[in-house]
Amino acid sequence: MSGQISNGVVHKAGAISFIGITLARSIQFISSLWMIAYLSPEEIGEFAFAMFVMLAVFSCLTTGTDSRIIAMEDSKNYLPESWTIELLRGALVCLVMAGTYGYSLFSATSSPAYSYMLLLGVAMFARCARNINMVISRKKLDMIPIFFIELGSAVSMLAGSVIWVMIYKNGWALAVGYFLGSITYTLLSFTLLPNHGCEIKFNLIKVREIFGYSKWIFCTAQIVSFFENIIPLFISQMFGIKTLGLFEKSDLYSRKILGQINQIFWIVGLPWASARSRQGAQAYQLISLILLPFVLFAISTLIVISIFIPQLLVIVGGASWSASAEIVRALCVVSATACLNMPFGIVMQAIKLPMISFIASVTKLLAFFIIFGVSDYENVVDLIYSLAWANLISTCFYFVVLFFKVHKGISVLLRDVLVLSAPFVVFHLYGYDWITQFNSISSGIFVVMFCLVSCAVSFGFSSVRDLASASLWKTYRSLKNREVNRQEPS
Repeated sequence: MSGQISNGVVHKAGAISFIGITLARSIQFISSLWMIAYLSPEEIGEFAFAMFVMLAVFSCLTTGTDSRIIAMEDSKNYLPESWTIELLRGALVCLVMAGTYGYSLFSATSSPAYSYMLLLGVAMFARCARNINMVISRKKLDMIPIFFIELGSAVSMLAGSVIWVMIYKNGWALAVGYFLGSITYTLLSFTLLPNHGCEIKFNLIKVREIFGYSKWIFCTAQIVSFFENIIPLFISQMFGIKTLGLFEKSDLYSRKILGQINQIFWIVGLPWASARSRQGAQAYQLISLILLPFVLFAISTLIVISIFIPQLLVIVGGASWSASAEIVRALCVVSATACLNMPFGIVMQAIKLPMISFIASVTKLLAFFIIFGVSDYENVVDLIYSLAWANLISTCFYFVVLFFKVHKGISVLLRDVLVLSAPFVVFHLYGYDWITQFNSISSGIFVVMFCLVSCAVSFGFSSVRDLASASLWKTYRSLKNREVNRQEPS
């Protein structure tokens, strides 16, 4: 792939990714609200337990093939090996889930969670068999096929889960929906993209090269999996399956929403940052350019979520979901602190230093264990806030590394981070309790005004303003030169 990626391609890919992921996740959120209306927190907690176990196993088998293909110049020659590795990964997940289900039969465990695991394992095998050319499409920032694949999968999941829950009114609706969504995902990937490279092939030299690149990605994925999948399992053991159900849906409508925004920036930002890095852009410049739009958009979203999502869950699910308010608020704080780490992670991958991201993840993990060891948790909210402190310590690590490796631009970047995060800190400490006393219309007006003022203040003080102004000026001069060239006589 050429090192040159035009701004037009980046903007188009970003717009398509944003629209596609937003539509697909909106359908998922609608489906989840339907489940909340029909199922209790305990029933949702049973499925959540099975899903988190499956995702933990899936993450333990991370291969890093996608990142390797995106980073390589001659990636098409590695497609068969990459697809074979992913297929084996799905088969292993399926076998582990089947073994867990078999163990539950011998131990006479009555929880339906183990039955869900069997179907989820088959669904993940189907998802791993997806067309490997989806990665090539991402690499080229050709997001239209991925848009339809994600959308079709979400529609299938919605239809399957809603129909099942309306007929049978049990937790199997969640497992059946996920299974149908996975099958549709893979079928559409082969329908909308060329099948080149989707063959079982095992070249030991190429496989070793893929795993040699991805070893740090693998290690980082294990730590990410701990926070995403193992922590919820801790919650189920410490505070009960009902609390896990409350946490899972609160997480879906808070941290997971930010995760989708994060995904958009990763999809578009990694190829863009890789190309800009090859052109000589400095690491701190790349971080700043990603940091400004991401943090401003994410912080505004989190303010809206922390106010309105708890109200929505109670309206749809009833009084049994009232305990979700404090959980949602705490998860928004965790997401806000995670906002600061995402641009660092993208740039470390782009400049081919994935080891830095791994060490940052280790720092975060150790910080959490220390906080966990010295704390006496009375409820799940206290545990969630420990994650926020761990995120902040990880951010501090990134700054220390950049200080010793880059030696310039750090003070400017630190100022940007402080300015961009200040509005959310003020809102969380002083604005939340005050604004929740008003009705929805007044709250909405306050949120809009708060976000506009935050954006204006942040952009006014941010160093990215200068970089953005220079980029706009360069674009204007380019368009002006084109116009002059057209008017010149032949």
